[in-house]
Amino acid sequence: MFFSFLADLVEASHVAFLIFTLIGQIVILVGVGLGWRWVRNPWFRCIHLACILFVAYEYIVGIECPLTDLEVYLRDLAGEQRNADASFIGRLLHRSVFIFEGVDTSHWGFLVGYVGFAIIVLATFVLAPPRFRKARTTAPAAKVSGQTHAQ
Repeated sequence: MFFSFLADLVEASHVAFLIFTLIGQIVILVGVGLGWRWVRNPWFRCIHLACILFVAYEYIVGIECPLTDLEVYLRDLAGEQRNADASFIGRLLHRSVFIFEGVDTSHWGFLVGYVGFAIIVLATFVLAPPRFRKARTTAPAAKVSGQTHAQ
C-alpha cells in the first residue's frame, strides 16, 4: 500500500512536470505579449528551458525517463503491474502522461515533437529573454554616525 501510494505520487509529479512544461510555454508567450514582468523571471525561465531540453535529450539519446523508472520500481515493490494493478488515481495520472500508449506511433513523430517544442522554447528564451537584475552600485561614501568616511 505504501509503495503504491509513493508510485502514485511519482506519477503525479510526472503530470506536474508535463503541465509546467506545456502550460508554462503558453503562459510565457501570453505574458510577454501582455507585458507581465514575472514571466521574465530568470529562475522560472531557466528551469522551464532545462525541463524541455532534458526531455528532448532523453528522447534523442534513447533513455527512459527517471520518473517512469522510479514509478515502475515502486509498483514492483508494491507487487503491482505497471498500469493494470495501479489505483484509480494512478491509472488516471498514467493515462494523462502516456496518452499515446498502446497506439502505433512513430518514433520520428515523437522525436520531431519533443525537439520541435524544445526549439520553440529556446527561441522564446532568446527572443524574449529573462530579465536578470543588474548589480547595484555602492554609494561613493558611506555615512557612519552622521559622518562621512574619506576613501
